[in-house]
Amino acid sequence: MSVRQDESAQVIDGKIVRSSDPLNLEMPFDKLDGFITPTELFYVRTRFPVLKMELTKWRRDENAVF
Repeated sequence: MSVRQDESAQVIDGKIVRSSDPLNLEMPFDKLDGFITPTELFYVRTRFPVLKMELTKWRRDENAVF
């Protein structure tokens, strides 16, 4: 994920950051060249903070009962 600072807004992967916690990203309208939004520019909306996981410690238990 590439993050860069624009003149007035922070940008992640070519999308404008509206909120960082929870993560909400919007497509800049100047990138739109037709009626169809390219998949890589589609907006991101999350309702809750993104979990931070240590992948080296994460394990999946296939015998777990929920």
